[in-house]
Amino acid sequence: MKLCNLRVLFLSLCALFFPQFIFAAEKPEDEIEEDFTIKDTLLYGIESEIQGFIKEQKAELSEEHMNILYERYLSSVLLQTKMELVRYFTKCEKLPENIKTYIAEEAINEDTNKELRLTEFAFLAKHGNQDSINYLIEQLSENDIITQQNAAVALSKAKDTHLARFESLLETRPGIASQSCIIYGVLVIIQAKIIGAETYPPVAKTAFGLYFFI
Repeated sequence: MKLCNLRVLFLSLCALFFPQFIFAAEKPEDEIEEDFTIKDTLLYGIESEIQGFIKEQKAELSEEHMNILYERYLSSVLLQTKMELVRYFTKCEKLPENIKTYIAEEAINEDTNKELRLTEFAFLAKHGNQDSINYLIEQLSENDIITQQNAAVALSKAKDTHLARFESLLETRPGIASQSCIIYGVLVIIQAKIIGAETYPPVAKTAFGLYFFI
């Protein structure tokens, strides 16, 4: 009886202080190997490998892998790597708050590379807050047509909860009034024909209005 109690006590202590040894066998070996491969690629892969890895990802990575990606984003030298990472972060449904905060602040920073900042507009629409939506709405008034287009596309994919102000703005924003000439047309004055015998020598004849060769 005492031996049985000691065994139960021993297993209880192991479960309390060394749970990884108790449950390690529950994780399949292939999953452990895949996790190691992903982590190795994210930590030590060159930037082109990171780009290729991100493009192939269909499912969301674990929070640990996300944080490694974030570190790679901060240390990336190539603009294309940063843009691919932003696109991947945008597709994800769940992101660590530090990633959301950093990219949202970078997107509204005028010193950020323009191409990267425009890519981050979609991120703002999905993961940003109401201030992010307000910023995108302001970009619709920019003089740069590319900025306007990217902001409009991002807003079209924004969360429904963030669209209230955008929809109200569309309802209250004045439209463009067409000039009356576009609606009703312009009165055309036909040039009067000049008849009679020709003089000699011929004298140039002019008249007010439009002339048609009929």
